Amino acid sequence: MWDEAQAMIDEGLQRVKDAAARKIEATDESREPNPWLRRTGWARHLAGLDRERLRSLVRAVDGEDEAELSVIHHALCQLIRKAQQVAVTVVVGQPALFEAHRKERGVKPSKPFNSRMDKTTFRAYTGHWVQLLSFVFRVEEEGLEPGERPDYRLSSGQRLAYDGMIEAAEAVVDGQVGTGRHEQEGADGSRRQDEQEKAEEEVERRVLRFCIELLDHTLGDHQYQSAIVSGLAVCGLREGGQWAKAEDFTPRLSGVIKLARLMVVRQAYEARRQSIARKVGRGTSQAHAEEESPSHVALVQGMTGRFMMLMGSEGHPTPMDWMLDTRSYGMHIQYTTAAEGTVAWVGETLLYQQIKLGMDQVRGMVLGLAAETRRLLVRDLLMLEVDGEGEAVGGLPAIDWHSMVDNPNERQVGWSSATSSTRGGTRGTGWRGGWSRSRSCGSDS
Repeated sequence: MWDEAQAMIDEGLQRVKDAAARKIEATDESREPNPWLRRTGWARHLAGLDRERLRSLVRAVDGEDEAELSVIHHALCQLIRKAQQVAVTVVVGQPALFEAHRKERGVKPSKPFNSRMDKTTFRAYTGHWVQLLSFVFRVEEEGLEPGERPDYRLSSGQRLAYDGMIEAAEAVVDGQVGTGRHEQEGADGSRRQDEQEKAEEEVERRVLRFCIELLDHTLGDHQYQSAIVSGLAVCGLREGGQWAKAEDFTPRLSGVIKLARLMVVRQAYEARRQSIARKVGRGTSQAHAEEESPSHVALVQGMTGRFMMLMGSEGHPTPMDWMLDTRSYGMHIQYTTAAEGTVAWVGETLLYQQIKLGMDQVRGMVLGLAAETRRLLVRDLLMLEVDGEGEAVGGLPAIDWHSMVDNPNERQVGWSSATSSTRGGTRGTGWRGGWSRSRSCGSDS
């Protein structure tokens, strides 16, 4: 019996120790040796909170148990895609894009805002905003007590916009016009499809409004009153009690900033479109309505001056001011601090993370990579048949380098020194002309 009691006591003590280990300890800012953590103040903001519980607030969404949040995430991605379509010169005009890219008052950007993103960047950047929305949703919907959640504050406008966003998401999930319902035939199916599209568009509008409200937040004496800044602090938590480094976190800030600018352009586009529609509805002609409604550049300029720039002498602190300033500081650290070493040598053995390679293995890897690259170039670029060893069947075409002379004064579009008339050769002859003819003759096969 005594052994069982002792085991229960030990188990209880271990649980207490584990819980204490998960708590984030507050640090004395003046004694923090890491300048990046001293600048962000993450430990101070999240002091006393359970580290793993906080990390769960920005976890991936569960489509079954968090249906409303899944709808909001989908709406955010659709919102950004549509924002990319309007954030172009032919739609909102170049002046509006210059304003969207402005960071400081009185300093015009050197180039307009560029809305283009490849698939990888789009997925990463939308993922950063998805985590911020998940953070707010879970804190608000799970009813966490003050000692269990970061101490940010939603303003009255943010609270109203948040409630509207949740209401719109619930309308989709409840099955009235929800996603995932089976399509029905005939007029009833078409009607339900129209209702579904309208409901999803309403969620997009509510998500946009909530995000704009989060950005349009005049902060007081502390930046962590903002849900955006507080959520970013939680995103800075890493496994094992570590914090994100400056070089790892600045790309996240860049993603949040870029999508915020896209949202501002989309908001301006929607505001102008709605203004024109209201005037036309009152009997004003289309031409007069467009003339009397605020321009895209005026609308973007108003939002940029209010909450999308660095704080000036007459400005107020905003989440964007904090993000721009923190990103600049993080990039300064990144470019002025030597990177940590990741490669080491032990005699003839190369060590990289958990990988060990001998010199013969390194040499074989490099030679194999070179051979594979050569095979791909011969087969896919020159479109020649290759043998089992990756060599061109019949050999590569000979290039008469001595017959090719560059002419830097030639400005004709499509001109190439490989096909131009030069000393010792004529246009269309030589290796390129012969290779082209051989490929044309062999293309029928």
